Amino acid sequence: MTNSFLLSAVETVNVFTQTQFPFSQNEFGFSQNEFELNQNEFGNSQNEFGFSQNEFGFSQNEFGNSRKEFGFSQNEFGLNQNEFGNSQKEFGFSQNEFGLNQNEFGNSQNEIEFYQII
Repeated sequence: MTNSFLLSAVETVNVFTQTQFPFSQNEFGFSQNEFELNQNEFGNSQNEFGFSQNEFGFSQNEFGNSRKEFGFSQNEFGLNQNEFGNSQKEFGFSQNEFGLNQNEFGNSQNEIEFYQII
């Protein structure tokens, strides 16, 4: 009788504690985010006020003033390196324009030295 009494008493205590104090690990229903306040609770993120890097829509070329804003390219007026025909060969002069080569008059260095020897 003593054993059954003790067993009955233990069961009574177990039932009492489980019903009276149903406390589990999360007794009060509080999880990690109990109050629903997460990292961005108040909307204060890095871009709180909606300001991005280009907040006002100004890009690098916002006002159309890019390098070619006015249509000026490197050769805007059609003036290239030879625009006026003044190139290296403008007047038809090549290196030997008049047919004068190094020995045109027969006076090469070797000829002069030969006559000096004689």
